[in-house]
Amino acid sequence: MLENFLTRPIAHKGLHSNDSHTPENSIPAFQKAIKHKLPIELDIQLTLDNKIVVFHDYNLQRICGLNKLVKKCTLAEIKELNLLNSDYKIALLSEVIDLVQGKVPILIDIKNRNKAGKLEKSLVQELENYRGDIAIQSFNPFSIRWFAKNAPHIIRGQLYFKVRNQIIDKIIRYTFIEKIFNLISQPDFISFRIVDIDNKNKIKRIQNQKTPTILCTVKSSEDYSKLKDVCDNIIFENFIPDEVLG
Repeated sequence: MLENFLTRPIAHKGLHSNDSHTPENSIPAFQKAIKHKLPIELDIQLTLDNKIVVFHDYNLQRICGLNKLVKKCTLAEIKELNLLNSDYKIALLSEVIDLVQGKVPILIDIKNRNKAGKLEKSLVQELENYRGDIAIQSFNPFSIRWFAKNAPHIIRGQLYFKVRNQIIDKIIRYTFIEKIFNLISQPDFISFRIVDIDNKNKIKRIQNQKTPTILCTVKSSEDYSKLKDVCDNIIFENFIPDEVLG
């Protein structure tokens, strides 16, 4: 149910820290989110041998110290790596699903810059017998459109991105979401990045969306207090909202 993704702030990559204790997208980060009854946002990609792993960057360098793309590695190679010099490994999505078991909602960010279909189909198969709350989102509107056509029962969100070319941005900034994203991906909700709402007009535009909106990624309690009423929910990291601790 979509409302289950709108009632509690969502822990970005789990409730993680920038150290080896609870690395992003790690089992301990997800365990900590479950403990606080927080929905989890996580990222997925396919390995070379078509296994779904939970990892954000396309390249393994930042988190694992190996300058290689996830899609160029087999699962066996992936499992040799550690997260942020910790003892924790990159998790399979199946391992996270087994951990969560419906205790909190899971928002899956599909990292797919290629043609939609392969990763998306594998994900649907992975989730076939899961009974918890699941939603997916992606920057790739064709990935979201794939779900609209092939798995409409799964809640789907379109990640909005700002067009950096100023001329293009002036032409389409007032129509891009409604007429392009909605036409292609038919989302149930739209996610905006905090870096893309740099003026009051954009904030007002988010508030006027008929489709539910989620703002990501809020990284301080000060920003959370200022922005929590702008949209229907917040994806956060680097702090824990007071309402969660309370």
